[in-house]
Amino acid sequence: MGIIKRIIITVFAVSAYFVSSAQLSVEITGDFDGCAPQNLSFGCNISGAGGNVTYSWSSGTGDVSVLATPTFSYINPGHYTLSVTVTSGGQTATDSKEVVIFRGPTANFDDTPRTGCVPYDFVSQSLSTPGDAPITAYHWFYNDGYSSTEESSTHTYQSSGVYPISLEITDANGCVSNKTSQQVLTLSKNPTVSITAHDAQWCTAPHEVRFNSEISTSGGLGGTYTTSWNF
Repeated sequence: MGIIKRIIITVFAVSAYFVSSAQLSVEITGDFDGCAPQNLSFGCNISGAGGNVTYSWSSGTGDVSVLATPTFSYINPGHYTLSVTVTSGGQTATDSKEVVIFRGPTANFDDTPRTGCVPYDFVSQSLSTPGDAPITAYHWFYNDGYSSTEESSTHTYQSSGVYPISLEITDANGCVSNKTSQQVLTLSKNPTVSITAHDAQWCTAPHEVRFNSEISTSGGLGGTYTTSWNF
């Protein structure tokens, strides 16, 4: 029995030795790129931990954290070195990853206020600038129920009103930019005119005829108007 005891104790001791001497390792997980500004969250895959684990993170921007799953803000485009050091059971392990933050495009178009009468042709032309990647998609919103996915196009408005115009663009990195102008178009219906003449017929000349006009801007946006008579 003494020999068997010694064998069992030896097996336990050897097992304990291998468990306690397992190598601590860590690998950072998460998304390592995005469009500025961007909040990114990270975690760790850890093996060989011998007890409680402590964390020491560095975002590469100067921010630090001791959380297991921190979130860091990357405001400016660029390349950053993210690193973590974990400690457990008297051992430490470190891992690092490169974080790439892309500069996105900037949506732009001519939003000079325009007035006119319907039907009105609005020419939408993108003046957008790319970021770190080419612009791959355009989406115009005309706010009358219609839209366009062309870089430049012509849209005809059929109804009077005040129309904001919006443009959304996307680049090859998936970065998105939007621009909305609230009052690009102010459109009215054409006014209607009717004329009445008093004593329009007479037997001898000279003869004075009095004319009256009735002008309506109903259905439009109202406002002032000018008249010009041609006899």
